[in-house]
Parts: sequence; structure tokens; C-alpha cells
Amino acid sequence: MTAELNKLENLLRQDRLKEVLTGLQALLPADAPQASGLIILQGQWVANKRAEHLGTTDKGSIDRGYANIRKALTELITALRQAPPAPQASQATLPARLSEVEQLCADPDRILHALSRLQAIIDADFPDHKATFLPLLADYELHRRDHLITQTIEREVYMRAYRRCVQGVTELVGALRKQEEKVRGQGVQMHSELAVVNCDRKKILRRFLRRFEEKEAQGAAAHYYLLHDQKYGQSESLVRRLITQLRQERPGKVKYSGFRQIGINRVDLQAGDELEDHQFELRKGFGRGLNPQPGSLLDTLAKAQAHYPHFHGFTYLPFVLRVEMAVDCWQENGQEALQWWLTEFCKLPQRQAQVPVVFLIVDLKETEAEPESGWRSWFGGKKKTEVFDQWEAVQAFHVQLPDWCTLLPPLMRVKEADLYDWYTTFEENEREREQKVQALVQRLGDSKTGWHMSDVEIELEKIIENQQNAAYSL
Repeated sequence: MTAELNKLENLLRQDRLKEVLTGLQALLPADAPQASGLIILQGQWVANKRAEHLGTTDKGSIDRGYANIRKALTELITALRQAPPAPQASQATLPARLSEVEQLCADPDRILHALSRLQAIIDADFPDHKATFLPLLADYELHRRDHLITQTIEREVYMRAYRRCVQGVTELVGALRKQEEKVRGQGVQMHSELAVVNCDRKKILRRFLRRFEEKEAQGAAAHYYLLHDQKYGQSESLVRRLITQLRQERPGKVKYSGFRQIGINRVDLQAGDELEDHQFELRKGFGRGLNPQPGSLLDTLAKAQAHYPHFHGFTYLPFVLRVEMAVDCWQENGQEALQWWLTEFCKLPQRQAQVPVVFLIVDLKETEAEPESGWRSWFGGKKKTEVFDQWEAVQAFHVQLPDWCTLLPPLMRVKEADLYDWYTTFEENEREREQKVQALVQRLGDSKTGWHMSDVEIELEKIIENQQNAAYSL
């Protein structure tokens, strides 16, 4: 935790209060003693920011507000250095945690605990709902401060704000619960192909379905999703999972030949090639998914939509393109080629009866450092290379794209809580579930940072196979 606190302390010196608040929220378990104090500071920051934006408070008061928040954050970081919080031991399922929030809300003295837990849930699983949560938090904190600290409003005014907060939290929890039910695994049985890829996917599924529904309501001519391939993430099985989920959400409307049969078109871009060479490879690679005549190339997606029979008969037509390139290629002109492909090649003038759903997987390969020359070569050393943050680079690339292209959250390592959540779909008995999770953890090997999805999927396949064999032997 020391390294994280050092980073937050540095951000605090730069007056980047929002990032410090977010970082502390990620560090603190929802049941940590400091969590309620942190949620108060979060509310104060939001209220102060709103007052500054609207001009409802003088500059002196705004500055004092930020100074007080800065001081409190400094004290909190110092306290965490001296006594780091114990890791949260609870493996409670998300529905249980949402129910806990509702119960805590019913007590005015525990509303801060409810807000703290709700914020932890939103940060971890529902980031798209922050815009709904933060105004609730700001409104409640403003009235809490005016009643309990400055004593400038009557209790009845405060209680009205409390009831507004409870109503807002209740509605938000209801919305989160509905969204969770949609991706929890309804229709996913232990023997299903989806069972293997139903672990640690829900955050991305939520993001995908939410954006799909938004674009569908807007009458989008096509849907575009950008993914960064993490070495421990299994991005191809994720895309197959998303397409299969879409088929379940829109039965009879999605072109689908089977989970394993979903085609992944691969393109390898080489460093040193011209932009036109990359464009040629992208056109050729995407065209393979449409089975065009040998030697032919697609000029644009619009022309393909007009001429190829692949586009007939279904409303939504998934296409997947995986582009591999070295980091050197990305920095030269690779990202420029991808930008051309998304904004020029894939551009559709208007919605047709058939709507493409395009997934672009970006797979960046690290370039090995060159051997040292001169006397350093005696020691077999290599030149130091600048650390390249792939996810940060993909995020920066996405910012340059039109807003119709959605960047899906990164694939993270699988944690023990994800395994527990996976078993929740198939094992109702909590004790049995706990035993099975611990057995799975032992087979995977103890890991504080989590496991590669490829290793997890192998173990899940074994579990499913054993379950099937047991059923057949009855």
C-alpha cells in the first residue's frame, strides 16, 4: 500500500483532489472505519465543485472548502500509513451487497455507511452510473453539513434531504439490480458453452449492453466497440460472449452460427510499412469475413453492405477484426491506420435494414530492447526502453475517435471474488460454494494479483466436464 499512498500524496501536492479521492476509494474496503469519513469528503468536493461552477458561493468560501478537504486528505493518508486497513474478507454476492445498502439507508445514523458501500459497488461494477450517484451524494452532504456542522438549517429541512437521498438510493439500487439480473447468467447452465466464459465478464457486459441499447434507441447505422487485448484476458472469448449475449437479448435478429463458429478475422501490421500498406491489409482482413471473390478488396463497408448477401436476413451482423502490431508500428502509423479504418472505411451514411456490429481488438506486442553496444555489451545488457502503458495509449487513441465508437473496459486478472461469483450461478448452497471456490483456488495456485483468464477457463472446463460426467453416471 505504501507505493499507492506515495502516488496519492504526490497527486495531492498537485491539487488533483478528485484523483486522490478516487484512489483512496479504491484502496479502502467499504467496511473500513475510514470509509464513512471519505464519503463525506467526496460529498464536500462535489458540493464545492458545483458551487464553484454555478457561482453560488464566493471565491473565499470555495478556496476554504478545498483547503479543508486537502487538509483532511493529508491526515487520512498519514493515518493509513500508520495503520493500513485490513483487506475486506467478505465474499458477499452483489445482490446481497445491494440489499445491505437498502437496509443501511433506513437508519439516518448509518446513511453514510450506505453511501460508502454504494459508491464502492458503483466504482467497481457500474461506472456508468456515477453521474446518477454523485448528485445524490452532493445534495445530502450539503444539507448534512448545514444541519450538523454549521447549524444553519432546521432538522426538518435536513430530514427532507435525507428522505430524498433514501428515495434516490432506492431507485438507483433497483436499476443496478435489474442490470445485474440481465448479465448474472440467466439462461447459462453448467453444461452451456457460455459457462466457461461467464467469469469476470459482467462489468464489460453491462457496459456493452448499456451502450448498445443507447445506440439502438438513437437509430445508429452501425455499432462499434474497441477492445484492448490484455495478455491475461482472453479477448476473443470475451467477444464471442458479447455476441452470444446480444443474440439472447435480441432473439432472431442477430446473425449467429454458434459460439465456437463466430469468426475472428486477424490482421498483422508490420513496423516500417507505409500507411497505404496497412490500409490494404485492413481491407483484405475485413473482407475475409464476407467471403468475397479471390483477389477482390472491399472499398468501404457501405459498398459491402449494398452488394454482399452476407448482409441479408438479419437485423444485426457481428464482425470481429483482431489487429496485431508491435508497439513500434503503433507509434509510427499503426494507430493512424486504425483511425482511418474506423472513421473512413467503416463509415455508413445512414441506417439500413441490416446493422453491422463491429468489434475491433487491438493487440499490441512489446518490442524487445536492443543489445547494448560498446563496453556495456561485455555484461550482456540491453538498452533501457521507455515504459509503454498500452492501456493508456489505447485510451488516448479512443479519445480521438467519434463518440459513436465505444471503448470497453479492460480485461483484468481474475480474482477470488470473481470465482465465488461464478459459482453463485450454479451453486445455491453457500457452504458448498465456499468449499468449491477454495478447491479451485488451490488448483490455480495462490496469487495475490489474480490469475490469467486462460488458466481459469481451463479449470472451469474441467469443472463442467466433471459435472456432466457425474450427471451421466446417475
